[in-house]
Parts: sequence; C-alpha cells; structure tokens
Amino acid sequence: MDKTARTGLLLIGLLLLVYFFVTNPSRKDVENYNTKKDSLALVNQKKDSIEKIAPEIVKAADSLDHKIQDSIKAAQLGGFGQVAQGVNENCILENDLLKITLNSKGGNIQSVQLKKFRRADGTDLILLESGFNKFNITFPTKQAQTINTADLYFTPSAKQGESITLTASLDANTAIVQTYSLKPGSYMVGYDVKFDGMNNIINSQSLQVDWSARIPKQEKALTQEMQATTIWYKQPDQAADNISESKEVIEDFPYSLKWIGFKQAFFNSTIIADQSFTNSRVEVKNINMGNYVKELSTTSYLPFNTSQANNSYALKFYFGPNDYNILKSADLGMEKMVKVGWGIFGWVNMFVTIPIFEFLSKYISNFGIIILLLTLIIKLALFPMVYGSYKSMAKMKVLKPDIDVLNEKYKEDLQRRQQETMKLYKKAGVSPLGGCLPMLLQLPFLMSMFQFFPSCIDLRQKGFLWCDDLSTYDSILNLGTNIPFYGDHVSLWTILMTLVTLAMTFWSNQFSTQPKEYKWIGYIMPVIFLGIFNNYSAGFSYYSTIATAMTLGQQLFARRLVDDNKLLAQIEENKKRPESQTKSKFQQRLDEAMKQQQQRKKK
Repeated sequence: MDKTARTGLLLIGLLLLVYFFVTNPSRKDVENYNTKKDSLALVNQKKDSIEKIAPEIVKAADSLDHKIQDSIKAAQLGGFGQVAQGVNENCILENDLLKITLNSKGGNIQSVQLKKFRRADGTDLILLESGFNKFNITFPTKQAQTINTADLYFTPSAKQGESITLTASLDANTAIVQTYSLKPGSYMVGYDVKFDGMNNIINSQSLQVDWSARIPKQEKALTQEMQATTIWYKQPDQAADNISESKEVIEDFPYSLKWIGFKQAFFNSTIIADQSFTNSRVEVKNINMGNYVKELSTTSYLPFNTSQANNSYALKFYFGPNDYNILKSADLGMEKMVKVGWGIFGWVNMFVTIPIFEFLSKYISNFGIIILLLTLIIKLALFPMVYGSYKSMAKMKVLKPDIDVLNEKYKEDLQRRQQETMKLYKKAGVSPLGGCLPMLLQLPFLMSMFQFFPSCIDLRQKGFLWCDDLSTYDSILNLGTNIPFYGDHVSLWTILMTLVTLAMTFWSNQFSTQPKEYKWIGYIMPVIFLGIFNNYSAGFSYYSTIATAMTLGQQLFARRLVDDNKLLAQIEENKKRPESQTKSKFQQRLDEAMKQQQQRKKK
C-alpha cells in the first residue's frame, strides 16, 4: 500500500469522522434523554399506584372532567355544539399487516400497530401511540368560530373491519364524513374526507391539516435511531428530500408538496395527497422524553371551493417498513427514504448489492450466510483487480533495491529523488499507481455497504453467531460506563475487523517502497475505525472483516501465481529498450500531444 492509497484511506477516514461527529447527538442530548426518561418513569409509577388504590375514582373523575370540557366546547361551537358532546369509542381498522385504532371523537387515528414486526425489547411495534399522535382538520366559520375536527364526535359505521366510515352530521344535508379503508396485504390506508353542504358554513378557501406525533423508540441503539428520525417530503415532479436529521428545525414550504413523511430508522408514517398540500410547515424537535426519540409535526392546507356544496379529498396514509421495493411499488418516490447511497455508491447498491441480496434471500434464511455469499461473489468478480494490484506491488518490490540506491543518493534533494524515481519507473515499465488503483476501485463497494447495512430492514433483528441484530451493533460485554469515542460496550465484530485490517496493512507494507518512518501511518486508520464502528451496524463490520480477509487470501494466492525472478527478468529487459517502447500507448500519445503543443507555441 503506497502513499497514494494511504492518502485515499486517510481522507475516507476523515470523512467518516466528520460524518459521525456531525450526526451524533451531543452528550447533553443523551443525558437529557436519560433524565427525562427517569422522571417520566417515576410519574407513571405514581400514577399506577394511585390507579391501583382507587381505579374507579380515577375513572369517574376523568369521565366527569371530559363531560365538563365537552359542555364548555359545545357552548362555544354554536351549530356544531350538537356534535361536540358524546362518548368516545374505539374502532379497529385491520388487515393481515396493520391494526389501526380509530377514535370516534375526532374521527382520527389513535394508534398504529405493525403486526409482523416487534420492538427491540420484544413488545408489539406501535408505530404511532395513543395520546401522542394528533391529527385534525381546522376551519373558520362564517359565525367567526374556529372548528377543529378533534373536538367533534363522529358516528362510526362499524366497530371493526377493513373499511370504516365516521360521520359528524349537523343535519340531513350537512356533514363531515371520514372514510378509512385497508386492502389485504397492504400498508397503504385509504383516507377520504367529504365536507357535504359546508360551503355556506366554512368561511375560508382552504382547510388547515395538522398532524403531530412523538416518535417512539423502536430500536436498541438510541444514537442510530436519533440520526435516522426526521421528516421527509416530496414536491411534484421533484425527488424526495428530507429535513436535517441532526438539528431542531422549522421549515416552511411556499410550494406544493405531494406527501409528508415521519421517518424512523426502519419505518415511516406518511400522509399523501391526491393532488397536493399547499403552504406547508414542518417541525422537528429533539424531545428525548422517556421512550420517545423526537417530536415531528406538520401543518398544511387543502383548497376549499366555496362555490360548490360538496368538497371531497382523496388522501392516503402509509404506515409500514422502509423496504425499498415496497416503497418503490407505490410509485411516489418514497423509496428515497431508504438510503442506498449517493452517486456511484447508490448505483452499486441498486444494481449489484440489492439484486444479489434479494436473490440469495429467496433460498437462504440465514442472513449471516447471505452476507458471506454476497461478499464472496463480489470478491470473485474483483479478483482480476486484486491480481493486477499484487503483480504491480511485486514489481515495485523487485525494484526496491534500485529505489533504495536513489533514496540514498539523493536523500538531500527530494525533488531530484522523485524525478529519478519516476525515470526508473518509466524505464522499467512499471506504473506506481498499479498497486493502489485496483484497490481504490474496490472502495465504492466498501462505501456502498457502509450505507446499505444500517438501512437494510431485512437485517433488522436477524442474528448471526453471537450477534442478535445485524442492523445495529453487537455486544459481548457491557462496560457499565460510556467511554468517549468508543461507547459503553465491546463489539467483537469491530475488534475482528480491526485485527484483520491491521494484518492486511502489515502484509501490504512488505511490498511498500516508502521509507520505514512512513509505514506506521497505515496502522492509524484501523485503530480509529475501532472507535467509529463499535456503535455501527454489526452487518457492516462482519462484511468488512470477511471482505478484508478474502482480499488478503486472494493476494496470498496471487503471490503463488507470480514468479519474482520472471518479473525481474522482464524489468531488466524493459530497461534495455528505448524509452518510447517502455511507455504505454496512452503515455506515448500524451507525450506526442505535448510536443505538438510546444511546437505551436514556438510558431
């Protein structure tokens, strides 16, 4: 591994360091999270104690309080007062994938359960939780009242099913009707809203749609989940984009939005407009409260036509996993929420990694074996590069005695030493980039996997050997305290990755022509990676370990195919040729072009 390769790896390492320091939550954020979590637990403990002592008293007090509040609200809402009092009932909208609880008060979604997934602690995965998920539509009336659907009681058409209609009627011709529908095998929820006979009541050309939710903690790693939780959105005819994942942000959108999504590490809740939302505002708060990671909210508007009696809106909700193929099948650009990487890294994942991964998963259930086979396929495809890299390094090793002579002869003149070294390379027909360039060409695969494994939902809660979840860090020892830049646990895959990388560096140094005082630089990055990847996806550390081990094995195999004596004879033969014959055709053309340019300047 020569200076160019080390410089490249050093730059990549620096980029990774910047990435982790910028996106990681601060120590203060984590401390606030733990403090608030403990406080909330104490409050809930006291509340549970009271309810155990006198559950009927608590229940009666709550009921009385709600009735008083409803009476006050009914008096304030005028004509809507008749639907501002009632009894809140729960309705269940359900298919084989989702169980959604609806409130008759507000006619909105109370909670969402993904039936085929579990939280890291083994409990049901509740995507949106009761009491911390609020959705309502607000509008002004011609009587100067502000009506919020969250204050109204709706009559459900059924208590359970795949389609439920909730209606709040003022009279036979005036009503707000909300219909939720689910198809089997789908994470998409149909949501149709009708405002019948409301054009003489509503005093606005738009309806305000508010949605906010405290995002519950679903995964083992708080840091990883905080980094991934934010709001995504899409303009019509534009690629989807997201709000900063590391900051508290309020952002306004004066243009139209097709959909707005509350994204977590492996799941998202998204509202989709048939036409578009207008004048939207979104907000991201780092609340770190109890088992809640962030609070996400949005306020948007839907156009209201006061010239027609009935206004209808066809909306949808997506409640489901961040699965690339499922999101892509919706044809809404939502697959952008799955971070497969940018530029060439994204191409590698979309056209190489994901197709191979999906093909293998059809026949193999063990994802550790799938990663092993995926790595083997990639390494076999790249073996010609590895062989070319070793052959070039072997040539450099053969030339090392000549280079040592030049280093000693011109040790006081660095520029002359470099010039003479390059002359030697040209005369011998050796490219100094031959050893590192093939290795650098493999870096897109490494960086692609860096993006792929932490965002691949197929790896979530899939174990291998001592690791119980390949999508997050593995731990063989909990330290009990957080060590800066390392963490509070010991990841064995990260240790193995570091050891194998150090072995690879030691092997490469045997062929390096760099002075000994520079060779130690190659050992720095593996040690730095030990801290970075201790809290990263175990799937990536596992891949990196076996990929590096395979590369080392390939180079050992290539060594048996290369005869140093034949290389030396070839190099000596090249030295005897005229200089033009030792140059590559590209170099000869480049030299000819430079000569022609110099001749034109003389004229």
